[in-house]
Amino acid sequence: DTTLWKSYLTKIDLNNHKIVSVGDYAFYRCEVLSDFSLSDCTSIGKYAFSSCKNFKNAELSCSVSDHAFYASGLTNVKFKNSIESIGDYAFAGAVSRFPVNIKEINVSVNKIGIYAFRYTILENITLTDVEEIGEYAFSNIVAKNSEYKTTVDICGTIKKIPTGMFMNSTTLERVRFPDSCTEIGELSFVLAGSHSKSTSGGIDLSLNNCSKIGENAFSGAKFKNKDLDLPSVVEIGKNAFKDGGSTKKTLIKTIT
Repeated sequence: DTTLWKSYLTKIDLNNHKIVSVGDYAFYRCEVLSDFSLSDCTSIGKYAFSSCKNFKNAELSCSVSDHAFYASGLTNVKFKNSIESIGDYAFAGAVSRFPVNIKEINVSVNKIGIYAFRYTILENITLTDVEEIGEYAFSNIVAKNSEYKTTVDICGTIKKIPTGMFMNSTTLERVRFPDSCTEIGELSFVLAGSHSKSTSGGIDLSLNNCSKIGENAFSGAKFKNKDLDLPSVVEIGKNAFKDGGSTKKTLIKTIT
């Protein structure tokens, strides 16, 4: 019962303990929990640290379950080694007014779940060995740095940018995907880059092997380059570039 945590506990300090596993809901809504080492953990359960507002730093060496740090107070996340997966809503904020302020993610991970980082403050995203990313995984992210931009580098064998991946991520700027990526899902970049402060701001996107663009994929997005080069595209969905910010021309090799 979370009311017991709030009524009787004023502090939980586990710094002198070697924690190897944290179960589902272990510290759910436990606002008095302070940082302790998770570097030896082999499993972190669902909702384990959800709504823990005073838990600020996490050094992780294992997969992260669904909602594990949902609506938490995290400001720093580091991964000691490669991991298998990051679950649905794992680091997501509750609403845009109360985002999780992570700033940077650098991890080798095979699978990322739906809405995993939705409503987070992120300035740098570096992902390697990625095979699958869930829908809306990085939707509604924003940067608070001086340059007011978010950069993304993704390496791996991912074949498709999923539906809504960067939807409403208005400070998105440089985005790099591997050559294995051949499809842009619907709604994936809606309004992306639209709040860039610099006059030359907007999305700088490189997707040389992309052959299919889904419906509303770039609706309302702002582009850094006046010419968007997509040499391999053969299929473009409805409203794909509707209200596209500053793009004057899209260079496409062949459309059938």
